[in-house]
Amino acid sequence: MRINFKEKSLWKIVGFVFILIIISVAVYDIWGNKSSKVYAKDLMDNVKAQKPDSVKLTDSFINTSYDFSIDMMKNNISRDKNSLISPMSIYLALGMTANGSDGNTLKEFENILSKNKLSITELNKSYYSLISNIKTSDGSKLNIANSIWYSKNFPDIKKEFLQTNANYYGANAYSADFSSPKTVTDINNWVNNNTDKYSVI
Repeated sequence: MRINFKEKSLWKIVGFVFILIIISVAVYDIWGNKSSKVYAKDLMDNVKAQKPDSVKLTDSFINTSYDFSIDMMKNNISRDKNSLISPMSIYLALGMTANGSDGNTLKEFENILSKNKLSITELNKSYYSLISNIKTSDGSKLNIANSIWYSKNFPDIKKEFLQTNANYYGANAYSADFSSPKTVTDINNWVNNNTDKYSVI
């Protein structure tokens, strides 16, 4: 079973995606948090990532990823402002979120991510293969860290959703109280632990 977003408002989905995006991108730590302990409930206690097979990245995936990136830049860059956008962070976040949807909502995700040329299963395999084969020209280290922060007020999250995101995206998952300022500290601490001591909020 999957989380069904059909009954949720679009704004809740957008908010969920936004949480995923800010976790995928780290910026300079202005808060100076020293502790790295995360107190939110870890939903991955009984979920062990299983390494999927890599697939050859198809022209369809490459072209739709390129189109997504260009569209993202066109719609979010202003001529009179400096902009920094990571299309990869955004489509990885959307890919993770898409795994929690079905029906028309899933079709909308697939349309946004690949113009309905690829299923979420194909996208998962392609994203995993892309992440697994990233190499830098100068031999420096590149880490991609993803996590899902799930409101404790939502219904129980399904293990299939957690397993899929662990397998293909290496994602951690936590249940947290979004009304508590402690959650901000937890998110920053998670980012500190995964991005050489940088945080996002």
